[in-house]
Amino acid sequence: MRGPGVEPGSSAWKAEIITDRPSALQNDIFRKVLKVIILLFFMRILYGVCGEGFGHSAIASEVIPFLEKKGHKIKVVTYEKGLIFLKGFDIVPVKGLILKYEGGKVNYLKTVYLNAINFPKNFLKIGQIKKIIEEFNPELCITDNEPIVAQTAYLKKIPLISLSALNNFVFDDLRKPVSKLASSTLAKAIVLAITPKADVRIAISLSDRTYEKKGVMFTSPTIREAIRKSVVKKENFILAYLAKSHEHLLKFLEKIPEKFLVYGIKERRKIKNISFEDRHETFADNFGKCKAIIANSGYSVITEAIYLKKPIFMIPIKGQYEQFYNAVLGKRKGIGEFSEKPTEKEIRNFLENLNKYEKNLKKINYLPDEPLKVLESTISSLKSAPDRI
Repeated sequence: MRGPGVEPGSSAWKAEIITDRPSALQNDIFRKVLKVIILLFFMRILYGVCGEGFGHSAIASEVIPFLEKKGHKIKVVTYEKGLIFLKGFDIVPVKGLILKYEGGKVNYLKTVYLNAINFPKNFLKIGQIKKIIEEFNPELCITDNEPIVAQTAYLKKIPLISLSALNNFVFDDLRKPVSKLASSTLAKAIVLAITPKADVRIAISLSDRTYEKKGVMFTSPTIREAIRKSVVKKENFILAYLAKSHEHLLKFLEKIPEKFLVYGIKERRKIKNISFEDRHETFADNFGKCKAIIANSGYSVITEAIYLKKPIFMIPIKGQYEQFYNAVLGKRKGIGEFSEKPTEKEIRNFLENLNKYEKNLKKINYLPDEPLKVLESTISSLKSAPDRI
């Protein structure tokens, strides 16, 4: 549209013609500039979260709100416990890898059988899953040991970020006893089979610093908001999160002159010095108040214990190499002890040395926003190469 009084053939007239009818080159440049500008503000991100255990979901529960606040649109692919923990987010429910536990350890035969039946169920609704993903049209994929999102990235040639605590033991060079060679080899093989390659790998670790090693970015852990809001005190009781298979430990705790608050075992009666609690919404509050904790060696409970400065006695689940790896690192940091078959003597020894562990805990300072900043920086670096998006 030419303005009033503009003479045909004049410089102003030619400028308006160029503006009204941009060349193919101008159109291409405009589209690329517009694409970069849009990408600077938001992306459509498909985020796959392993639903085995709560650790993966605990990380995602901090990552998703962070990315949404940055303007990104997130669609989550998850299963099992992920459906519970991440309820309220935009979720695509699928079937995924789960572990079968018996007697406090992983039953590999039943795990293989269960997954052989469970995972193929995805193919029964593959059309529905594919349609949801196609309509979402993701520009970036993030996976925490979830295969469908990883495969989506490979098939669509979309950038993929592997963001997982599992990247620690896969890409670390921790020396392990001969007895753990088989379980560690199997664990690494499973993780690499699910995500054989990624544009960027980020290991959410137990470290309180960020560093690069073997092409992997290691960073400090995410910490759940409920834990960050906990009022930290040191009251006269030991918190214990025990599985049904740990019920025999109660006879040890009975003999120790300490007060114990036990989660995980449904028991209504009070046993001398032991009280039971099954309201999980009270756990974070009691975690902040206890003077120490006895629990498995899952990533979340260890990092939260470190954040709250609580000594921890770790009981790795047998056959789950990640838990053994976490326990070894925890012991090396001097934050507590671990045993796969705890004895009364070991628990007593731990409780008699709480001051030593507390001194070591004071040396570790987590910055909960650090892994989120690392992720944001990674996404920004991918944005700066629009041809990859």
